Amino acid sequence: MQRIAQVLKSNGRDGELLVSFVGISPDEINLEEPVFVEFDGLPVPFILNPLSPAAPTVPWSA
Repeated sequence: MQRIAQVLKSNGRDGELLVSFVGISPDEINLEEPVFVEFDGLPVPFILNPLSPAAPTVPWSA
């Protein structure tokens, strides 16, 4: 599995996530394929239903 983003915050009751992309542009993501979010070491599939830009954030580094 390749890391493409970091979850910054879960938002609301509709399963929204605020993420910061790492080394990839949101335009490069195929919205028809699931992405996997790792929870407690297990990959959980998510279907992305539209991507919306948020306010710019300070870049995160590991």
